[in-house]
Amino acid sequence: MKYKIFFPVIIVLSLISCNKDYSILDESNSTNNNSNKLLKFETKEEFNEAISEIVELSLNDLISYENLNGIRSFGRLSEEFYSTIDFEKFHSFEEIKSFVSCNSKYLQLNKDSNSEFELETKFYNRADRYMLNEDHMYQIGDSIFKVFDEGTIIADSKDINISELNNNDVEHYKNNSLCRFVPNQKNKKILFKTTTAGCGTARTWISENNKNRLKVEIEVDKFLNQNVTCHFLARPYKKTLGVWYWCSRTMKADVKLYFYYMDVANTTSSSTTYKWFNDDLTYYHNWIGTNKYEASKKIGLNGVCNGADCQPYFSSWDVWVDTYDVSPVDEDCN
Repeated sequence: MKYKIFFPVIIVLSLISCNKDYSILDESNSTNNNSNKLLKFETKEEFNEAISEIVELSLNDLISYENLNGIRSFGRLSEEFYSTIDFEKFHSFEEIKSFVSCNSKYLQLNKDSNSEFELETKFYNRADRYMLNEDHMYQIGDSIFKVFDEGTIIADSKDINISELNNNDVEHYKNNSLCRFVPNQKNKKILFKTTTAGCGTARTWISENNKNRLKVEIEVDKFLNQNVTCHFLARPYKKTLGVWYWCSRTMKADVKLYFYYMDVANTTSSSTTYKWFNDDLTYYHNWIGTNKYEASKKIGLNGVCNGADCQPYFSSWDVWVDTYDVSPVDEDCN
């Protein structure tokens, strides 16, 4: 895996919790914080390869990998903090809500399709969360990417200094002529196409009983005409005080996702021809104790194709994920 690490500004991470019982850093390690290193990838192919390898790691394996390479990604920091939360210490939903508000840098409380609350980390279902530094940035070639909830800011490193991208107000960059803002499209997915040939662009399935839940998400998307991403995520949850939170369960998965995307088929001096290509993401894991199954496949695009007719979509899927605690998610299309 080839990438470079840059040090824009090294800061000491202070305790982020309003409750002193919770913290990210052991004080003995606080002077050796690497969470603001900027990962730089020479090409999008290197970036895509890194994500595909890292996203499947368990939290323990991710920590070992990042410690070995002297980095601390935002995704790792968020999940490491999440794993320290003792939910038995909360006495009411309001206490949980207040705690999340205090730690909104790393946590979010979302309403699901059943109008129930799920406690998630920031950017929990973004494949690139392990590439982000603490300022939510990474670099590919000369392009610097800074991620916000609303979208992504893109700037050219030849035009702007990294230190100028430390502002956490997205409006600051929308009015900057040196930056480009790309809105987040995750909430605008076509969940299921009406044509018999297509299986949509994103689906979420939930299986639960009174206290246990299994949630499975699949998605295929295109970003900036640079990459197509096919993503799979399955997590077990447990409910306390009306909030679903991550837990570890013995799980098994057998997932096959097939998708189409449009790219350049032929380019000459006079014309550019596009055609549909097909690919797949296959994931299998036998019974193990874990808090997630996750896989991501990214494909670099050679051309620019805009419009609804160019959007990638699933041609078929066969999804089976199980825990011992709820009925398995068993879904297929085409």
